[in-house]
Amino acid sequence: MSKSTTKARIQLTLPTETKRPTALSTGLILINIAAALLGYFTTQPDIPLFYSLAQNNQQLVGKEYIFILPILAIVFGIMNMLIITILKKYDKLLLTLFSWVTTIFQALLTFALLRILFIVS
Repeated sequence: MSKSTTKARIQLTLPTETKRPTALSTGLILINIAAALLGYFTTQPDIPLFYSLAQNNQQLVGKEYIFILPILAIVFGIMNMLIITILKKYDKLLLTLFSWVTTIFQALLTFALLRILFIVS
C-alpha cells in the first residue's frame, strides 16, 4: 500500500466540514506536548497545579504532573475524532459544532498549561 493511498483513506474518514478544526486541534495537541516537555526540563521541582485547594502546600505537585494536561488533551482528541468518524453520516452542522468545541477545549488546555509554565518561570 502506498503512502498516498493511506493518506487518502485517512482524509476520507473525516467529513470535509471537520477537517480544519481537527487540524487545529491536532496542532494544539502538539503545542501542548512540546510545552510540557520544555516545561518539564526547565521548571522547578514543584509546580502549582491545583489552584482550588485552600492550603498553599496542597496546590503544589511534582513537576511530573505537568503531563496530565497533554495526556488529557490526547485522550479527549482521540475520543472526539472517533465519535466524529462514527457519526459522520448524521447532520454536518452537528459534527462541525462538535469538532469546534473539541478545538476550543484543546485551546483551553493549552492556555492552562502555558499559564502554569509562565507562573513557575
